Amino acid sequence: MFMFKLLAPLLALAALPSLAAPFYMEDIASYVAKDSAADAGVRTINPGPSGTPVAFTSCDAQGTVSGVTISPCESGDGTAGSPCVFTNGNHYTINITYTPDLAATSPRSGLAAHDATESYGADSYAYSGQSFNGCEYTACPVVAAKESEYTYEFVTLDSVFDGLTFNLTTDVFGPSIMCASIPVAFSS
Repeated sequence: MFMFKLLAPLLALAALPSLAAPFYMEDIASYVAKDSAADAGVRTINPGPSGTPVAFTSCDAQGTVSGVTISPCESGDGTAGSPCVFTNGNHYTINITYTPDLAATSPRSGLAAHDATESYGADSYAYSGQSFNGCEYTACPVVAAKESEYTYEFVTLDSVFDGLTFNLTTDVFGPSIMCASIPVAFSS
């Protein structure tokens, strides 16, 4: 009977339908720690400074992205053929203007780095240092059909990448309400 009480919650979880998370998480412990540290109240994020408008690709989301800027845009002009250069150890502000189709009170954020050379064994990976609490990057609650700003203060680490994808979902397993990929060049 004791073993059944221990295994019952796991069996109940196993019976749930499989849902894919929008991005790979390094481990659940760091996710829970970041989530428990999140503010419970409403938080307003000031839009980032104006920057260089850059080329972007919208991903599958229930919302639209109308623009992306990067400040500073070192070298390059922000186009797909001449992306902004990110230098190891430098700080950048990435600002995404979006209009979600759905509202969200506790949005979740994800940042994936892309590496065409697959030097880390995969073509994309979760970028270290991000918070999954979307309210750290956009004003909460997110209001449907209202233009909003998503501002990410980016610190480059010593890792190779040639693109970044920013994703905002309504909650942990909810649909994406903002998704944009940008090309970048990395310089160590």
